[in-house]
Amino acid sequence: MDQIDGQDRTALHVAVIRGEESIVRWALEKGASLEAKDKEQKTALALAMQAWIRTGNLEFYEIAVILLKAGASITTGVSAGTSQLLEVIARGDEIEFDRLLDEEEVDVNGCDLLGYTALHEAACFGRESMARKLLSHEPKPFIDAETILVAETALHFVIERGILDRQFIDRRSARGEMANLKLTEIHVGIVDLLLRNGATPDLSRYDGLTPQALAERKLRSPGLDAEEERNLRRILKILQGPPPVKRRSAKCTYKQQRSSVWVPVSQGCLASYQHSLKYSHFAQVYYREDARFQWEDIVVQQLLRGGRCRAEPNPRLDLFDNTSFALVI
Repeated sequence: MDQIDGQDRTALHVAVIRGEESIVRWALEKGASLEAKDKEQKTALALAMQAWIRTGNLEFYEIAVILLKAGASITTGVSAGTSQLLEVIARGDEIEFDRLLDEEEVDVNGCDLLGYTALHEAACFGRESMARKLLSHEPKPFIDAETILVAETALHFVIERGILDRQFIDRRSARGEMANLKLTEIHVGIVDLLLRNGATPDLSRYDGLTPQALAERKLRSPGLDAEEERNLRRILKILQGPPPVKRRSAKCTYKQQRSSVWVPVSQGCLASYQHSLKYSHFAQVYYREDARFQWEDIVVQQLLRGGRCRAEPNPRLDLFDNTSFALVI
């Protein structure tokens, strides 16, 4: 089952590349290794995520979820520095965090296979001082980076702490420990911090919910205690009247012709949420290259001209070796 071809790909790798869900399930039933890596050091999950990012095809989304539920690691193939940074943020270890941040090889835009960045985890676990240090770091983190499966920004993470796909994180790690993680006054401060540093307040996740809509829905949830309700109302007030700062990013995603799914980090972009452009002089069209986020600035007026721009694959790169794109206005 784990025999390899010339690219060191197993039957599971090949089934993922071809989008064959039934064969993926069969291979898992036969005991295929989830941790096997090809010559590019990609696991089956990494290939599924890259294919989902690139095509917007729901088959690859479903395959990724199958692999995650089967226990595929979200850190296999991710740099040791990125994995360590995400873990120490969850633990709240300021000393180790400072040490890692000082190391040149640690990339603040690095992410795991779910697309979680250091800023996502700082927002989730209420690490305000760490978030401040990240936002003052050079190069700066991409403040509007979205997770891969559900397209949540750091602002979404403050409100709901990534509960939609945090189930796929190893419960033995600090990142997987979510018991009794309440919304605190610190989270309120992080929302204000993110907005003052240019976070776009009305980017929608996969189900169309902006951070404000998510907070409003959360307030209607049964079982909220008085402290959480109070903090949610404070967050909602901030989101309804964000600080007047220049915001450099806008929602730019590519709508797959055959699907109604909005791809979170994609091979193209469409100015679908033009109301968010009122915050921006520039739009940041972003994409994921290996295990980090990249972006390019585009003047909003260029983006609006004709309603769209596109990003074409770099012809030097094979489809499943990378996800780098050349922007075309």
